[in-house]
Amino acid sequence: MNFEKIYENSKDIGSHESIIDNTLTFLNDSFEDIEDDNIRKEKFDRHIEEISFEDFEKWLIDLNGELKGIPPDKRGFSEAIIGGDRTGVNYLPPSPEHRKDLLEDVFESLKRIPNSVDKGAFLYYVIQAMHLFSDGNGRTGRVIYEYFRNNGKDFLSEELDQLMSGHESKDDKLALAESRESFYCKVLDPIIVFRYINDFLAKDILEDDGIYYIQVLIYEDCPLDIRGSDKKDEVKKIFSEKNLYPELFPFNALVVYDFLRQKNLLDKYSSSRNNEKGKEISIKPYELTPNLTEDDFDIIITIHKELKVKFVKKLIDVFENPEEYKISMKDGSDCNFKDGIIADSEKIQNNNID
Repeated sequence: MNFEKIYENSKDIGSHESIIDNTLTFLNDSFEDIEDDNIRKEKFDRHIEEISFEDFEKWLIDLNGELKGIPPDKRGFSEAIIGGDRTGVNYLPPSPEHRKDLLEDVFESLKRIPNSVDKGAFLYYVIQAMHLFSDGNGRTGRVIYEYFRNNGKDFLSEELDQLMSGHESKDDKLALAESRESFYCKVLDPIIVFRYINDFLAKDILEDDGIYYIQVLIYEDCPLDIRGSDKKDEVKKIFSEKNLYPELFPFNALVVYDFLRQKNLLDKYSSSRNNEKGKEISIKPYELTPNLTEDDFDIIITIHKELKVKFVKKLIDVFENPEEYKISMKDGSDCNFKDGIIADSEKIQNNNID
């Protein structure tokens, strides 16, 4: 596949069809001309089994590059964080130093997941969780989901327009919101999915502590007092990583809790109360942060990196071993979480974790 030639022919980003038609010739093999669904699926599955990790990694990079109109020599993975303001960042992805190992795990898991729809959803959520690119993660993930769901079948023009909605202008922001809303009728909003992944992860971390709810109390008008090192900015981001959806175990709370537990400082910097469901923990970082040392910075950064790796691995496990992840619904029934992500996303979206 000559991506340089493709780029020269597609500098006009509005030409969605020409970009996708070329880019989605998946690793020099084509499936859209196969009319028989069963034959196309068989060939598509076999091709996934045979490709190398290096080809898979390059395909992700080139796909995002084509979707964003990035020249071949400027393409690659990103080290950027997601949004934020003076009170904190919206989301911190896993550290770049762990990206390759995690992607290799993703690649091997992709081959073990039997269903094409599940494969597409799996890659969609992984791209959002790892935030592989500086921009276009949502669009890249949506295109991949549809491509896998259809076993390599070509897109209709209107489908491409919806998947490729951007945000370069006010009208594009509107189109992007509509695109996401339409897409989330097929799969669950990743923010909600990650809320559940956080809670699955918390059960592993908290073990038998009997904790039902944990929070880090951070207020907009009270910036954290972290001094003394270049590492302070990284620690401040970790403490102030925002919670994009109400949850029982926000990620920053898990990091701080694990740090305090390792240092035997829970009694000093947190308060708790019991209710009928378990223990609620509140952590007050304003009392803790002025007393942090260089060694503490290192411990917190290490904990955060390790938990981000565990977060992605937990997401992988949800798709590889779905029978181990059931959630209780408001109506009293149990739901296989992975199947609910795709088949009954509205039901889970309206559910509260219990």
